[in-house]
Amino acid sequence: MNGRCYTGGENAARLHSKRDLSSWLRCARLNLSADSRQFGPYSVRNQTLGKGPLVPRFFTLVEAEAMLPEVERTLRSIIGFKSEHDQAEIELNRINQKIHMSGGMMPPRDKILSLKTRKQAAAESLKRSVEQLQSTGCQLKDAEVGLLDFPTLYRGKEVYLCWHLGETGINFWHHVEDGYRGRRAIDSEFLSNHRGDSSH
Repeated sequence: MNGRCYTGGENAARLHSKRDLSSWLRCARLNLSADSRQFGPYSVRNQTLGKGPLVPRFFTLVEAEAMLPEVERTLRSIIGFKSEHDQAEIELNRINQKIHMSGGMMPPRDKILSLKTRKQAAAESLKRSVEQLQSTGCQLKDAEVGLLDFPTLYRGKEVYLCWHLGETGINFWHHVEDGYRGRRAIDSEFLSNHRGDSSH
């Protein structure tokens, strides 16, 4: 891998290995952050693609929690497609290793073709699901554990409302530079001093 972030139709074609998949997920997160900075208070991704109204750049806690059912469904799809992709990759590697160890046995061509088709289909579905999640305005931080951030403003500074799969609601926030390990409990002081795009 050369560190390049592939975009558009290149993504699905490049998702042939775990390294490519991880790189694409990383690039997707970076591209989302870049889009948010470029487009200012609102994400224009949905409007540009003709998929609906503008989504918030910054969320209140109430707005973010109202979106949890939708984003959780999409997140579970992402995890499922990633697992399918990785399992097909493991099976392909196992076959390749067996061929190498046997000194050149006849490859099971039908099995290999089936696995490659499965992996490619999972990669394409994963790409669509990540883009769907990004279009909501939340940020995918870790597809392995299902970690999401919702940008909000706290005392005029951008911070993140933090949630991961399995939590019943959004109970934590953190500064942009602190990450997951810097999560803090949401208390009354935070609630009184945070706002979203629609807040006045």
